[in-house]
Amino acid sequence: MLLFFLIRIQGGKCRSLIRIAFSRLRSEVPFSDVILADVLTSFARVFGDVFLLFCCVLVSIPDNKRQTQRNCTDCSSGILLPLVIALPYLWRLRQCLSEYVTNPKLNRHQLYNALKYFTILPVLTFGYLLKQPGHSSSNFIYTMWYV
Repeated sequence: MLLFFLIRIQGGKCRSLIRIAFSRLRSEVPFSDVILADVLTSFARVFGDVFLLFCCVLVSIPDNKRQTQRNCTDCSSGILLPLVIALPYLWRLRQCLSEYVTNPKLNRHQLYNALKYFTILPVLTFGYLLKQPGHSSSNFIYTMWYV
């Protein structure tokens, strides 16, 4: 009931979130969606922390303290955490590419902006690989993450 009430009040923002997440590449991007997507990228790490909260505290009810530590380690080393953090950046990347595709001559700076949002992907990928048991001692992955 409360969720329905919040969605009804914040209907415009919900429509903006749906446009940000699911619009096509060749669609116009309203300025309000650009601002909202930038805010979402600013909160990307917070979304990751909230995901860890739900994973560690609410989903995995532990029998003892050791199991709690193991469940939280499983949550933080899984593939879902980097995906949750990467989603706002991927949405903003799609917006930049969409603005470039609609008018390439005027929006050339959007390619540079898209490159900025693309740079989070290698960082998240190598950070994820470093947390995996078989790759933690790999010198190449550590060097690439550090660069």
